[in-house]
Order: sequence, then structure tokens, then C-alpha cells
Amino acid sequence: MTDPRKPQIKARMKARPGETYMQARRRLTAAADSSTWTVQTAGFHFSTSLPTEPDPAFSAAPELLLAAVVANSAQVLTREATGEEYPAWADVVVLRPQRPARPDEAPPGWYPAEAFVAVRARRPWDELDEDEQVITDAYRAAREAVARLWPDLPDEWTPAAMNLTTVAGLRGWTDADLQRLALNPLGRSSTVGAEPSLLPEVA
Repeated sequence: MTDPRKPQIKARMKARPGETYMQARRRLTAAADSSTWTVQTAGFHFSTSLPTEPDPAFSAAPELLLAAVVANSAQVLTREATGEEYPAWADVVVLRPQRPARPDEAPPGWYPAEAFVAVRARRPWDELDEDEQVITDAYRAAREAVARLWPDLPDEWTPAAMNLTTVAGLRGWTDADLQRLALNPLGRSSTVGAEPSLLPEVA
């Protein structure tokens, strides 16, 4: 189906040499009536590795540090394709292991950790794949924050993320299972200093 905004998009591209079709499309969407944007939440599963020997510079457990650094990385997210920045809020729950870890699940000197991340933003959620785009933006910010906190984590063990619905389907988790896992975490944190209108009790 032809995009009804194609003439507008082409005109924008002509006026801004170097801007791709998708960049022009997204920026036109961003400039649209903000009343079409709503505050919603997207959830994803974040997995990484934590050091078995905690840094003595930190008094908190690695799981607590992980929750805090991932939550605060979401304060301002960036859409890589367009350079657009937008405020967000995240709630991060670091899960208790459901079984003993296998040796191949983390590099030597590290152990695996998993978290649920719920990220909220005011976005055009009806746009195609906007939920996945927000998850990607939040994942990229979290990955970079973890790399700054633990720069010794080998590159081949870069943190990974997947839509929470997909992970739940693969693991056979029901909604009740997700709630149970989130009720007794090893660490939990929410974004500090987030845009007030994005907080769950406000929106």
C-alpha cells in the first residue's frame, strides 16, 4: 500500500539532502499532532553477566548495581536511525536464578544475570513496530551503561535483549509466572529524575 504521506516525505528529503526516506518519515511523525501520542509501556528481557568478584569501590551487590544502571540509562533514549531523543522511564527487576547456572552461560570469572525491564514513553505507539523500536532504544542504552560499569566484560558476551512476550512464549511462562518472578527479585530500581508525566502513578 502506498504511503499517503509520500509527497510530504519526498519534499522533506529534497529540502534536507542526506536524509533517508525512513528518517524523513519518522521526523514527520514526530512533528505530528502530539495528541496522537500516548504513554505506554513495552517490556523486554535483558540478560548479561556479572563479576563473581565485586568491585570493592561499590558497597551494593552487583544485582542492585545492574538494576540501577539499567533503570537510569533509560532517562533519555535515542532513536539511532534519526538521532531523535526522547524522555523515558524504566522499572528494572533482576531475577533470582531459577536453577544453577551452567559453565557455558557466562565467561570465566562472571555469572549470568537476567532482568525484566518495563520502559515507558510518550510515543506514537500505533506506528508500525514502535514498541520494538522503543525496546531497541532502551536496550542500546542499557548495553552501553553496563559496558561503562563493567568494561572488562568480554565483547563476545555483550548483553542481549528480547521482547518479554517472546521470551515468555519460549520458556512457557504464564502471566502468573511473570508476576511471581518479579515479586522476589535480587535487585530492583526505577529511573531517577524521570519526566514526571511518565511515572505510572501520573500517566
